[in-house]
Amino acid sequence: MKLKSGEDWHPTEEMIEGWKSAYKKVDVEQELKKMSVWCEANPAKRKTKAGSNTFCNKWLSAAESQGGNSGDVSKYRSQNDQKRQPASDSIKARTIEMDIVDVAWIACPQEKQAQREYYKTTRGFYFEGEFKNV
Repeated sequence: MKLKSGEDWHPTEEMIEGWKSAYKKVDVEQELKKMSVWCEANPAKRKTKAGSNTFCNKWLSAAESQGGNSGDVSKYRSQNDQKRQPASDSIKARTIEMDIVDVAWIACPQEKQAQREYYKTTRGFYFEGEFKNV
């Protein structure tokens, strides 16, 4: 990655192995690429040689705090996937979900159909006495 001085800095293999051990949820090589691109795009915020290790540790720690990514994307559900599933793990959550996407109370057929389409598009399901999936 580019430093403030304009020279390139590369972590040692020992550093990379240490980070892999410390940040198991993170694809360290991918995050290093992201750091490098970020430094290219933000020349005023580039680091010094002495500050590079700290910068990398903070970046990797933040990546792990945000859920990380070990390279296997299937382990992590996206927010859209989570939104599209009725919350069935508790009766309270399921009841709240029913209230949010309930179309049974709408009297006008055109309006009811419009709400069905809206919930199918935004959440992947709607409730009309039972959950209706797309």
